[in-house]
Amino acid sequence: MAFKMGMQIGMLSGSYEQALNQFNLLQQQFSFSSAELQLESSIYNAFFNPERNMVPDVDILGVHLPFMGLDLISDEPGKRKNSFETLYHSIRTAADCGSSYVVFHARTQSSESMISTWTPVIADLAEKSHEQGVYDTTQIHTILHELPGIYLCLDIGHLYEHTFNPLTRYFPLFHDTRLTRALENLHDHIACIHIHNHDGFYAHRMLNEGKIDFAPINKLLAMDIPLILESDYRNVPLNTISHDIQSLKELIT
Repeated sequence: MAFKMGMQIGMLSGSYEQALNQFNLLQQQFSFSSAELQLESSIYNAFFNPERNMVPDVDILGVHLPFMGLDLISDEPGKRKNSFETLYHSIRTAADCGSSYVVFHARTQSSESMISTWTPVIADLAEKSHEQGVYDTTQIHTILHELPGIYLCLDIGHLYEHTFNPLTRYFPLFHDTRLTRALENLHDHIACIHIHNHDGFYAHRMLNEGKIDFAPINKLLAMDIPLILESDYRNVPLNTISHDIQSLKELIT
């Protein structure tokens, strides 16, 4: 298969060391070739600390930059400055641990005014990333047309979140055509995929616990990119995780 299948280590149980041990056991079973680290220390136990943590042994390593409490477009200069400095430091950390790419989560609505506000911010972070030898991926696909040096992290769970009507969340509205259209339109810009399910209320569900039909990702089988499993396995037995990963492997092989 062309996908470089892997996992977000921050979504595994316990401390980083415990999560890495779980990842290594799963890697022996599934031959992962990619992984992502999480630098968000405020909500994840298994966040990467460059002073004491070892990195997983994979072909492609990615780093998800922190996002909680950061505001790069704040009206308060001090908060904006601190937010940029936090991300600059995180990008340097990603480069130091051998990461190939970083994921930046802008956490905003895709209105025209917000896109114009965020475009120079993304450009600045991309420049810092390129200086450190890593490439930047964002989850705002509209900016890709403004900044050709930016790549897309296609997050399937959050794509569902932004394409269904919350008033009808009890119904499975994520039809094959929506995901297929996104994959076809953005194909040349996608650098990595985050895959997790969504039950109509919450993201990061296990693959067999939601409303999303993942069959359309077969249209990306020719892409040699990381496919990062981002379901929340922090309180899930290892054999259950293995079963979920096996269902994904069967889907894409």
